[in-house]
Amino acid sequence: MLSVISDDKVSQWSSQRILMRVDYNCPMSDGRVTDATRIDRTLAGIKRLTDAGASVILMSHFGRPKGARQAEMSLAPVRWQMIFAAQALQRWHLRLRPGK
Repeated sequence: MLSVISDDKVSQWSSQRILMRVDYNCPMSDGRVTDATRIDRTLAGIKRLTDAGASVILMSHFGRPKGARQAEMSLAPVRWQMIFAAQALQRWHLRLRPGK
């Protein structure tokens, strides 16, 4: 958990590439994420690292396709949910800036 890592340690990761393993096995229906809780819980940690100057590379998988590519196990819907959630987080963060 990034919340238990000291700010000094996080600041040491400035200008570093960080590989973060995330669990994005989100419930899906009709190719859409139905519960984005797992995504939402990672955003604060990702933001903390990027604010410190790190480049974050996310690594995940979805389901167990048994070696064959299956369209219904694509992470593409998760990617779109991540973009939406990150934009919402950014708008929320901008509202909290001093003077706003």
